[in-house]
Amino acid sequence: MTDQKHLDGATLDMLQEVLEDGFAGLLETFIVDSRQKIDTLKIALDHADADLIRRNAHSLKGSSSNLGAVGLVEITQRMEEQARAENLAGLNSLLKQLDSEFQAVESIMRQKLEGLL
Repeated sequence: MTDQKHLDGATLDMLQEVLEDGFAGLLETFIVDSRQKIDTLKIALDHADADLIRRNAHSLKGSSSNLGAVGLVEITQRMEEQARAENLAGLNSLLKQLDSEFQAVESIMRQKLEGLL
């Protein structure tokens, strides 16, 4: 997968231009918050808590969208829809996809952060 399939470069470039020195903090915050949401999704799935899954997937979808993380948006959208319908079947598979996609996004963001130094 190319970077473009994980992140919309134009969105990141625009955010970097607008936020200037605050851009690095935005990326760090996104990484930490996203990891927490994914961890919460794992716990919620273990407890079959559809509402908690829906809320965390929705929140992660929003922040991912704001940063142009297109792959994360797609996966969290599906998770949110399934949880809203209280259909938890297959969410373990989606969660694995989400975790893998997040690792790719985090790696790209960390490279971008290194380039800012």
